[in-house]
Amino acid sequence: MPRINGKKRCANCFCEIKSEPCPNCGYSKNTSASDAEALPHGTKLAEKYIVGGVIGCGGFGKTYLALDIKSDKTLAIKEYFPPNIAVRKRKTLTVKPISEKKSSVYSNGLRHFSEEAEQVSRFNGNPNIVNFFECFRENGTAYCVMEFLSGITLEKYVENHGAASVEQCVYLAEKLASALVAIHSAGLLHRDIAPDNIMLCSDGKVKLLDFGAARKPSEETSLTVMMKTGFTPVEQYSDGAELTAKTDIYALGMTLFYALTGKKPKKRFRANGKRP
Repeated sequence: MPRINGKKRCANCFCEIKSEPCPNCGYSKNTSASDAEALPHGTKLAEKYIVGGVIGCGGFGKTYLALDIKSDKTLAIKEYFPPNIAVRKRKTLTVKPISEKKSSVYSNGLRHFSEEAEQVSRFNGNPNIVNFFECFRENGTAYCVMEFLSGITLEKYVENHGAASVEQCVYLAEKLASALVAIHSAGLLHRDIAPDNIMLCSDGKVKLLDFGAARKPSEETSLTVMMKTGFTPVEQYSDGAELTAKTDIYALGMTLFYALTGKKPKKRFRANGKRP
């Protein structure tokens, strides 16, 4: 049970506690299972952030709850740690390519990941896009610091509660379309619109997450193409295909279909872009 800024805190969620297990998240140092690939609870990054529990895993890395020691505020920190490409050295915090063959893929992905914060920070203040604060290199990898959003993803909401109402879907469409207008006006494509990247916040806001795949339409995309069955449009299955705003709009349409019906869209394309 660490003491941070003079307060006894849960090492997982940082709430003030008197004893373990934590009454808020149930974490206990002696009984809770740990992710062998994740940063240990209590790891300090950039000499100012304390790492807590893992709150998400995606195609580009792991996201942790973190505490800013100076401001005493919780944040989210995303670590570049792509599955099947990266590995953490035993008994250290250092991340490296899983093999020599993956070195170039790892380094190119790391560069793109580091650019994510710069790309998304231009949208800070937009009520429908997650705020990014900084990105830094450490432990052989990179970390993006962003606001922590209390809520549930659209994917989890539908899994737990079933299909959303028509009124809720109209509200979702309005907020997400507004986010896409801002993104497309800046000359970018999100390329990963899907239910797991949409946060339904506890304060009623809807926020678009994860810009790890965001690129300019003309930019090389082969290293970071995201494929999510039913949500990815046909052009993202084809190398060299032209990507436009319609790419994101299609994915948004399929996401709203999922929200309205509670059913994931069926797979309609093979990897070569042809219908099965």
